Formats: sequence, structure tokens, C-alpha cells
Amino acid sequence: MSLVGGAERDLGSIRLPQWGRVIAAEGRVPWVVVDPGGTAVEPIEQFLRDFAVRNRPASVRSYAYDLLRWWRWLQVVGVGWNQATSAEVRDLVLWMKQGPVMFSV
Repeated sequence: MSLVGGAERDLGSIRLPQWGRVIAAEGRVPWVVVDPGGTAVEPIEQFLRDFAVRNRPASVRSYAYDLLRWWRWLQVVGVGWNQATSAEVRDLVLWMKQGPVMFSV
């Protein structure tokens, strides 16, 4: 359990959905995260666009997968991309340390 704003978050019960995916792209960003309909997730694409200027395509790909997990996490815990705090980062790290990353079907 983790406290968030005075409420407890039951980390053991959280399962990430199989939402979205990472795909290869052409243009300024070699890898993007898309939603189930195939549309790029704008906040992630913007981050990757800035990241791609300074990093190799393999690093961009790796970050894309990490950001997909982060996006899924934020969806499950009900926190928006711009509202995420260090509490969400802490809880994600604690959740990942519990064992294999579980996805719900």
C-alpha cells in the first residue's frame, strides 16, 4: 500500500491494460506511442520529438516503451499526464519491484 493524498493505493491489485503500442515511424521521431486506434499520443510524441534530437533511435525506442508503461500506469491510477507527481513515480517503481509486470487482458 502507498499513501497518495491521504488515501491508500493498493499496489498489489494494480494490473496494467494492454492499451496502445509502440510503432516505428518516419520523420523526426523514429518511434511513437499510439492509442488503440493508431493515433499518436500527443504528450508522448512531443517528449520523444525533443528526446530524438539528442539521442539515437534505439534510445528513442526504449523510452517509447517506458513512456507507454507510464501512460498505462497513469490511466490505471486515474492521474493525468500533466497532474502526475513524484508520488506516481514512486508508486510505479514500487509496483514494478513487486515482481513481473502484469497486464490485464
